[in-house]
Amino acid sequence: MKEVGKAARAFHDEGYNCCQSVILPFIREMDVDEEELLKIASSLGGGLGYLREVCGAVTGMAIVLGLKYGYRRGFADQEDKDAKKAHYALVKRLGEAFRERMGALTCRDLLHMDAFDQVLPGFEDVEKPCPDAIEAAADILSDYLATQEK
Repeated sequence: MKEVGKAARAFHDEGYNCCQSVILPFIREMDVDEEELLKIASSLGGGLGYLREVCGAVTGMAIVLGLKYGYRRGFADQEDKDAKKAHYALVKRLGEAFRERMGALTCRDLLHMDAFDQVLPGFEDVEKPCPDAIEAAADILSDYLATQEK
């Protein structure tokens, strides 16, 4: 287990949600207000406030990528269009790496739940994958960032 993944998992053990757990090991190295960012991320656990949509760990990866590499404007000129396109491609690339490792991108699918938040038959005794998802997201992000620092 990598150090960043272990750290992210430990934040979840302390009670942070999945999104917060992924961003914490990274934001402490950035020039951002930690408390404000944790407040923003507080709405993004449980697949967006328990809507069970995109996993909070994946959302955490996207937040860190936005802080480090995000674009500032939309389609004002070609440079903005290119920056937006490149950024979305990066988020998609890391999201697909998460899907490959964990088998899904949505909280609902990872938790084997139906549209009514009921656990699907046969999965009642399956341990929640949240700690593994958090570790996976943090490790994928850490690996990507390491390639950018070389």
